Amino acid sequence: MQTVALGAGVAALLLVGLVGPNGSMARAQAQSADTGNPLAVVMRGLCKADEIFALAIHGGAVFARSDHGPKAAIVQQSLTEARAVLASGARAIDVVEAVIAGMENSGVFNAGKGAIANKAGVVEMDASIMEGRLHKAGAVASVKAVRNPISAARLVMDETRHVMMVGPDADKFVRENSGAVADVSYFHYGGQNFSDVPLPDDIRIMPPDEDIAKNKAAFSGAWAGVWVGISLKHVLVVEKIEPHGAKVVHAYGPNPSFGEGLHRRFTAIFVGGGLQVTEPSDLGGFITTYRLNPDDTLTATAAKKNSAEVYETTFRRLADLSVGDEGGTVGAVVRDRCGDLAAGTSTGGFGSKTPGRVGDSPIIGAGTYADNKTAAISATGHGELFMRHVVAYAITAAMKYKGLSLEKAATGLIKHELPPKGLRGGVIAVDRDGNVTMPYNTEGMVRGTTSNDLAPVVEVY
Repeated sequence: MQTVALGAGVAALLLVGLVGPNGSMARAQAQSADTGNPLAVVMRGLCKADEIFALAIHGGAVFARSDHGPKAAIVQQSLTEARAVLASGARAIDVVEAVIAGMENSGVFNAGKGAIANKAGVVEMDASIMEGRLHKAGAVASVKAVRNPISAARLVMDETRHVMMVGPDADKFVRENSGAVADVSYFHYGGQNFSDVPLPDDIRIMPPDEDIAKNKAAFSGAWAGVWVGISLKHVLVVEKIEPHGAKVVHAYGPNPSFGEGLHRRFTAIFVGGGLQVTEPSDLGGFITTYRLNPDDTLTATAAKKNSAEVYETTFRRLADLSVGDEGGTVGAVVRDRCGDLAAGTSTGGFGSKTPGRVGDSPIIGAGTYADNKTAAISATGHGELFMRHVVAYAITAAMKYKGLSLEKAATGLIKHELPPKGLRGGVIAVDRDGNVTMPYNTEGMVRGTTSNDLAPVVEVY
């Protein structure tokens, strides 16, 4: 067996679980866990036909360079744990679901807990899963109250005659079939709409230079919160980190004091580990200090000059403005020791999408596909183009009808044939012999792979 690695990622604990004939009980238990490290056990000893197994994971296409260390750590840990599970004879379909559910629970990716809200400030999630022996598949789209969309897709596959369920009825189906649901407070980016806060047209978040201390560099990006007591939407954009301070944008949403909202650029300074901004009197004359928290939020304290007036609130990172990165979709493909293939994909869609928009992730043949005779595929990138060219299926079709290898079929589409037509993104793929390839045509792709004879390998660029 030959395995080609082109890595990816960050850290989420592997969710593994199979209880009963189709594992729905374990999925419900794992989905209901309140931590990002769900504890369950995938059934081993089911696959012993040969020694070959292979796994690839992606954490989304990367459109601009930034720090993807947390994602890489989750992919690394998932690969390490999944490798042991596959070596012990776990099934491909169970490992695909488990790995993706762990990534959803981490809150680090644009999937599950970390899914980015749409323009209405509401999280809408999509996912699909497919096995290659019988071509069984399941998918959900535009779900809002499901804790683990990938497990909801598995539930559709296992418990219905259907392939896809959408919207509120899909949420209801999951709830009525013992799948775990979650309210808006569970999701990092749900429940608050900041799309009406004006920002400069020329805004650009610059990655910190290598000589900037990590505790200072971590402020880079966009942060949003609502000031307690005055219900004022406020977005802080840290455009450029410098040794002693930063260039920042303060933007406020519609408010009786400001009318339709406004934004201003300022120079901030570092004071005692915090980033401090002094506003002019026409904006209230506040001195605002932002301090980083271990959970990647900011505590913002605003004290008015010559006054006892103080406001404090928590800001969360706006993922869809982070250095122009629209990635974060997650996916996994597996070849198990039975010789079976499986694939799955999960996403919250791109930042500030139109409500109701559905991309390629839940579309069988576009974002996900598995066929034991050829390969298993999971895609990431601009979904509309992946749908128009049914990319996942097209790769397997090129293998089946043109006799191409997995490497040539996938690379030919992703790197050569489809970029001139506007496609941006990449795929992870494993064939029936356990060969893995991960071509992409963006700045990078969070990705990783492992197999029976390859230790986990993780890369981004």
